[in-house]
Amino acid sequence: MAEDEGAGKLPEKEDSEAIDPEIMDDMPEVFRKSLEMTMISGRMPHPLMSKLTPEHVTKIIDSSEKEDVRRYKFSREGRWLAYGAFVILILLFIFLVIYLSGINEELLMEIIKAAIFVIAGFSGGYGYCKSRS
Repeated sequence: MAEDEGAGKLPEKEDSEAIDPEIMDDMPEVFRKSLEMTMISGRMPHPLMSKLTPEHVTKIIDSSEKEDVRRYKFSREGRWLAYGAFVILILLFIFLVIYLSGINEELLMEIIKAAIFVIAGFSGGYGYCKSRS
């Protein structure tokens, strides 16, 4: 009879395959969620789950921190590049206004109208984008 009791049951999960909850708490949220989805999605855990150690989690967290620093540096450099391009465009516009004011006033008015249309289009697009998000 002892053999019949265990015949219909699934084998229990070994403790070595389970991930320590303390390690799960130390993981970045994105990685933890994907790991939980992997664990929930099927009866068979991913083969790498049993080999995950605290050292691996530490490496993942360190890599995540380095990526955050790189991303911040990239966005800061991009911001300065955008400011520089904006200043160059303003200086070019001022030069055209000064240069064309005495030479060709009709062309100057067309350039000013075009600049106003560009500013209005940019403002409208920016406002539209902000209202959608």
